[in-house]
Amino acid sequence: MTVATKERADHPQAEVSWEASEGDEYAPIAIESLLAMASVDANVYLKRDDGRFVLYRYRNLPFLLADQERLIEHRVKLLYFRRSEKKEFFRSLEGQIDQLIASTTIAADEKANLLYQSSLNLVEQFFESSDVAIEVQRTKRLVSNYVSFVLQGDESGRSIFALSGHDYYTYKHSVEVCTYSLSLAVKIGIADTERLRSIGLGTIYHDIGKKRIPKELINKPGRLSEAEWELMKQHVAFGIELAAPEIGTDPIAMAIIENHHEDFDGKGYLRSLKEPDLIQEVRVAIVADVFSALTSERAYSRAHRTYDALMIMKNLIGKRIDPDIFRELVMMFREAQPGPEAESGLSKS
Repeated sequence: MTVATKERADHPQAEVSWEASEGDEYAPIAIESLLAMASVDANVYLKRDDGRFVLYRYRNLPFLLADQERLIEHRVKLLYFRRSEKKEFFRSLEGQIDQLIASTTIAADEKANLLYQSSLNLVEQFFESSDVAIEVQRTKRLVSNYVSFVLQGDESGRSIFALSGHDYYTYKHSVEVCTYSLSLAVKIGIADTERLRSIGLGTIYHDIGKKRIPKELINKPGRLSEAEWELMKQHVAFGIELAAPEIGTDPIAMAIIENHHEDFDGKGYLRSLKEPDLIQEVRVAIVADVFSALTSERAYSRAHRTYDALMIMKNLIGKRIDPDIFRELVMMFREAQPGPEAESGLSKS
């Protein structure tokens, strides 16, 4: 299929948004990303000037250099796939993500978006799946690509760190904690690839135990009863049980799963550990976990703006969170989102 002369000829450069709105059947992807893939297991569409979507390429047909040249000639910036084919699309993307991360033609923001959305899809499937072993192997590969990306430089770290959402799901929170933790880890000087992979694996699965917690309890509005709270806290023990057969030989990942609800001052759970007993990787994960929770919309709590969340966290220094790691979190947001708010109120963190 050829691109008509007027097909999206006046399409401006747009930020790719993956958030679905009511009645929205199609999701966008930048052509640089799509054309860097050998093929896609989903039909691909063009959006016409009148808003209608037309089939551009059948599933699994290869993208050629001529296709790229024709799209660029007609100033096409985005192509689309049906949201009903999301799982198939992201399976294809997941299998080729390493080539996309290594590409020199794809912008850092787009790479970050692809990684983030692939992770959301994978973790969503993981929480729905009964086969933990298969999903863990997929996750290990994706985490390796996260690590490769954040080690590409400051721009990559800022791009992945700047991705945050406001619709709370356990899998989305898990992906956010992973992205924030990896960015923070690099920021504080952790450069060892294996260590970063362990952080990524532990944080993306830190809430794996919630697979065994009733959804109605996780999404209950208002305060939990004492009995409900005791059951909720058991997600840590459940997580250890679920993760141990697959990643039990990774002490850093397991420490994150086991200790992400411990507090700096020893008042957390399950073991009431204090700062000296919490390894640096766990303290990074705790800061990321708290920030993601505060900035997520949940059934029982509204989402806070970034600045407000950081001000709340400032009051948790030395109690829940590590002051040095919190300081690096603030610095990362000053770099990623400069402005007057970032410079006021937090300067003495």
